[in-house]
Amino acid sequence: MRKNGLGSVKEICNVMTQKNNRENLVSIITPTYNSSKFLRETLDCIIAQTYKNWELIITDDGSTDNTLLILEEYSKKESRINFYKSESNLGSGIARNNSIKLAKGRFIAFIDSDDIWLPNKLFNHIKFMQENNLIFSHASFGFINESGEKIKNTFKVSERKVGYKDLLKRTEIGCLTAIYDQFEIGKFYMSSDRRRQDYFLWLSILKAGHYSYGYNKVESFYRVHDGQVKKFNLKYLLDHYTFLRQRQKLSILAATYYLSLYIYSSVKRYFL
Repeated sequence: MRKNGLGSVKEICNVMTQKNNRENLVSIITPTYNSSKFLRETLDCIIAQTYKNWELIITDDGSTDNTLLILEEYSKKESRINFYKSESNLGSGIARNNSIKLAKGRFIAFIDSDDIWLPNKLFNHIKFMQENNLIFSHASFGFINESGEKIKNTFKVSERKVGYKDLLKRTEIGCLTAIYDQFEIGKFYMSSDRRRQDYFLWLSILKAGHYSYGYNKVESFYRVHDGQVKKFNLKYLLDHYTFLRQRQKLSILAATYYLSLYIYSSVKRYFL
């Protein structure tokens, strides 16, 4: 029954619920490429989230193993999982960008296909952002090995705001912890480069005048693979300098300054 052009109480409630669901929807962005070894574990940890209002958007970057079979299996039994496939391997940045374009949620979150979230990760982090009226946030995270055992020290962040120049000095935003509010700031994308795609995205948001706020709670775990070593050598540093000059358009003096601070923070982080 309708009165004065308004729907029934039930209809109005349904419309309000749908609007509220989209306003608080978290779009989780995941790239895959030959990810079958750990993919199920990652998908299971997302399904187990106590925060239920999410969509998982996966873009496969041309896998040649049974990754697509696993994605088909999970998407059939879980309607919140959607996956798309690239015919060739174009890089994880491009894969993530495809998923970001398709994201419908207010919040954009990221997790790679071998990393892990604890069950309350989304609930607690979204609550932290909403209670503090934040549009961009990152968190502390831990490390696990291929067997899922905790290793190394935790990478801790301070509960403070991080601006563009702060991030140039110290790359503290872990992709598996970052969340931004696209309803407030719009969609931001990664670079098409094979390296530093996520770093480019964070810097783009901060360069636009926004800040990211640290959330010092460990509910995400980065997987370190057997034999994986941080390549902290001359080529790596030259690549970083080139990134600062070409992608960030910094002067020679500024790029050299921030490179020296980056070296200091990296040595402190990985070796001291």
